[in-house]
Amino acid sequence: MRGAMRDMRRRGRHPVIWIAAAALVATLTETARSEHPRVINNDPAHPTAARAADLSPAMRRADDAKFRAIVRAKRTAAVVPWQRYLIATQEPQWNVFYCGPAAVTASLRQVAYHHGRTVVLNQRQAARALGTTRDGTVWSDGTGSPVARVMNRHTPTGVHYVAHFVPAATPAEVDKLRRVVRFDIALDRHPIIADAFQAPNSRYHLTGHPTNRIIFHWFNIRGYSEGGNRIHYQDSVAGASSVTWHASVPRYSSRSTVAMTSIVAGRGYVW
Repeated sequence: MRGAMRDMRRRGRHPVIWIAAAALVATLTETARSEHPRVINNDPAHPTAARAADLSPAMRRADDAKFRAIVRAKRTAAVVPWQRYLIATQEPQWNVFYCGPAAVTASLRQVAYHHGRTVVLNQRQAARALGTTRDGTVWSDGTGSPVARVMNRHTPTGVHYVAHFVPAATPAEVDKLRRVVRFDIALDRHPIIADAFQAPNSRYHLTGHPTNRIIFHWFNIRGYSEGGNRIHYQDSVAGASSVTWHASVPRYSSRSTVAMTSIVAGRGYVW
């Protein structure tokens, strides 16, 4: 033990601080698990943070190609409205681990309303298609995005979803989300399905969500305002009696684009 401490000091690590930090992380993790075991991690394969490598090279190329296309299209498109919203389709998730299916069901209803020719799944059908378990719906299954696959399988030709991983809330990522939401909502009339990664030390949280635990949560983005600087979303926790803190969560809410980028950092969004 003393030899290990001397080695830490030589490497510039203070053993007392290192041990205290490790103990604090273990305590926070155990507390989070005991307080809300099923919402803590809806991605058992990647319990802390996803990685760009969790999406296949083909999925990453598709994301890049779609973004390049919207940048080109914006140059020739009509002026994008200052604000725009899709139809409101919020419904409470059927149980504590159905945020993914609820977000997909709500999104399919929006596509059906604005585009037609869409197979709208109920939450149980969506859960089966997504491979949802009692641990929730994964961000990636190692080859791609289950949410993107299910959306593409049940929406008409011309509606194509890809997954975008957000490593951190950098200015470039904030700008990309602002562009994506304006293009998808205003021009294509497509909802966005986002995956929040919220922790006790997070600066931002979804409205009404606890700030003392780790929460991964799928939700539906349905609009924007302030020229894309504010994002409007619907939350399936509202009205979901299986979630102990549901009463504090509104059905519809909004956050700044900066806050929203931070909320999904470590996961991302399907657009």
